[in-house]
Amino acid sequence: VGATMGVLQRKPTIWECLGTGVLYACVSSLLTFANKALAANHHFHFPVFVLFVQMAATQVILLVLHQIRILKYPNLSSKSLSQHMVIAACYSLNAALALTSLQQVSIPTYGVLKRLGPLFVLALNIFDHWRSQRQRYRL
Repeated sequence: VGATMGVLQRKPTIWECLGTGVLYACVSSLLTFANKALAANHHFHFPVFVLFVQMAATQVILLVLHQIRILKYPNLSSKSLSQHMVIAACYSLNAALALTSLQQVSIPTYGVLKRLGPLFVLALNIFDHWRSQRQRYRL
């Protein structure tokens, strides 16, 4: 049993985990196609506005699900908001850049580049680890 924000909760089942992953994949793919269609077919080139609407809709959905007790949503305070400000700004910048890039490339290219990002980070991590090990043995 884990604790999150002082509230005990049960461990999710494998089916809940798989369901969450499938739901994320579906929503993510649907948003990618919708954003591309909006930019390509309707010439709507305002990624920051699209990002704002999507984030606002997500918050409304989460709050409604909290109100009808389907999920638990933590209470917001000025302290918790200030603690999450940097990561929220980084995510917003990442999402805005992703929406902008989606307008410039095809969906398959965007998908490949999006999925190669973590591999690039892992490769840099491996290179850094190898370099630090090599320097340690030289001394």
